[in-house]
Amino acid sequence: MPKVSKCGHCDGTKWEVAEALISNSKFKINFIQCIQCGAPVGTINNSDIGSLLSDQDTTLSQIEYRLTRIEGILQKKQ
Repeated sequence: MPKVSKCGHCDGTKWEVAEALISNSKFKINFIQCIQCGAPVGTINNSDIGSLLSDQDTTLSQIEYRLTRIEGILQKKQ
């Protein structure tokens, strides 16, 4: 049977992710915390970097497509 992690504060064994606003920070942080007492045991990034990069790629592709269309229109006018 796998070993179950326990909260160091209350011996709880169930966890949740809670977003935290840290003063003077540019980024939001997600805490992994005990459901029973709320004691934090770790942090994870708030944003999924892969999704952000994919969104950027889509946006850049759209910009490129529009610029190509504009270039075509300008060449026809000459």
